[in-house]
Amino acid sequence: MKNFKHHLCHYLAKRQLETYPEIKDKISECLVYSSALQLFVITMKSIQHDAQGVILDLERMKDELLLWPYYAEESADEKDIYLIGMWPLVLTHDDINHLNVALRQYVEVLSLGPEWVPDIFFSAYYLREAILSDDAASIFEFAKSHLIGLSFSELFQEKDQRKLIAFEKARINILIGIKLDWIENMFASTDKDEKGELESTGFLRLMSRFYDYLIRVKNGRVNIPPYVKNRQKLYHLKPGETVQHGLLGKTQMILNLDVHHTKILIINTPYGCYRLRDKR
Repeated sequence: MKNFKHHLCHYLAKRQLETYPEIKDKISECLVYSSALQLFVITMKSIQHDAQGVILDLERMKDELLLWPYYAEESADEKDIYLIGMWPLVLTHDDINHLNVALRQYVEVLSLGPEWVPDIFFSAYYLREAILSDDAASIFEFAKSHLIGLSFSELFQEKDQRKLIAFEKARINILIGIKLDWIENMFASTDKDEKGELESTGFLRLMSRFYDYLIRVKNGRVNIPPYVKNRQKLYHLKPGETVQHGLLGKTQMILNLDVHHTKILIINTPYGCYRLRDKR
């Protein structure tokens, strides 16, 4: 797909949210985004290399998912969250079999049922083909072919007939009524297409960095250090103080508040700003 990076980054940029009200008049730029993009970042941070290529570090992703509810944005579409959340796996895999294994890990670590598998896998296949081809018809046909050839029982080592039937029903529903609205929206022409546009705003620069990082990971040009649990607490930090957090990276405290029996922390990280909420 021509200008794939351009379209993908702009599509992701639609997930930007308004700055948190507590700091709206205090900080010029605080990059805040939806739960869908938060899960994208969680998956991206949980990627690791092994002998076969790129996999998910399940220990890290489980820890990331334990922290996520404290900063996740509410009122998000569940399907949108899970589909966008798996995109880092597509961007880091060329081999379809290795992609299938990574997607299986993703489905299992999120405890998604078999009815989710066809939707997630078809979307992944379509996105993969869009990276490789400019022909919309062939993209669709190859993605559909991959879904038809997917063996749920073999990939997931599953024998439960109820789960197998649930998967097949979901697969049939997709094959007879595939809706590509989100794909058409992603690849729709944007208002501007000038060279260097991805450098025009802080949020687009962040999306561009995410994309470039994932491509470097796919090409083996990133040395990802092993995950080491870090139980560094944030609640004692004062505004302006910085700490190296095991999951969030270099983290600066912006605000540390107690509001109606709820601790609210607003922090800035290399991945954007987060507001953590913990009811007392």
